[in-house]
Amino acid sequence: MNVTKAKFLSNNALKILACIAMVIDHVGLLFFPYEMIFRKIGRLSFPIFAFLLAEGCKYTKNKPKHFLTLFGLTVICQAGYYLFAGDTYFCILVTLCLSQLCIFALQYFKKTSLSETAKLFKKLFSAFVFIFAIAFTAVFCRIFQVEYDFWGCMLPVFVSLFDFRNAFPPAPPTPSEEPNQPKTVSLLQKLDNPITQYFCFALGLILSVLFTKTPLPQPYALFSLIPIAFYSGKRGKLNLKYFFYLFYPLHLVLLEGVYVLLYYL
Repeated sequence: MNVTKAKFLSNNALKILACIAMVIDHVGLLFFPYEMIFRKIGRLSFPIFAFLLAEGCKYTKNKPKHFLTLFGLTVICQAGYYLFAGDTYFCILVTLCLSQLCIFALQYFKKTSLSETAKLFKKLFSAFVFIFAIAFTAVFCRIFQVEYDFWGCMLPVFVSLFDFRNAFPPAPPTPSEEPNQPKTVSLLQKLDNPITQYFCFALGLILSVLFTKTPLPQPYALFSLIPIAFYSGKRGKLNLKYFFYLFYPLHLVLLEGVYVLLYYL
């Protein structure tokens, strides 16, 4: 069997699947609170979004813009929760913001620590930045109620552990007199592959299922490993980035509107 053909789900396809699972989850939460089948299906959503967040961090060229876009949407949604429901529970977007900060700190640490030209102080500083990001996330999740808790925040970080895309300098060109000279590949570069990242993600997901403090049926999140195994690594034909950014708040507004019409008017 051709492994390439087996990986047929694009980034867009996985996100659409996660959106469908999320809508089913929220429909169950609002309209069928005692029917757990809705919540069980909904457990597929977050792991897929977490995996694809790490993928986005891997390829993004403008990290500040990438983070500020997510952070701005997070502030708007969180403010809406507080104003209309008086709820101080931190939503899934806060979880993903913390994840993204940790991933960018990890990327900075790997790039600096593996650099042959970086000074010792800079390497130590990059290590401090990464440790501080993890510690800040842990303390934040302990003080505040954050969806999926600390291990949920760490789930995308597991995908990024062996991502060395930007950590190593580009290889020097092969000398013209030796055109067939093999390139030297380090062990770390060999570990930078989809299989390693998939198993790191699976480990992170298991830890998240075991240690996340929530009454939801978390073990069903493990089924998300099935569609993720078929991820092709490609975006898809359409650029739907901003559609997915807007989908989260818009579907909540729509469902809340339907709920108000049915039960309060």
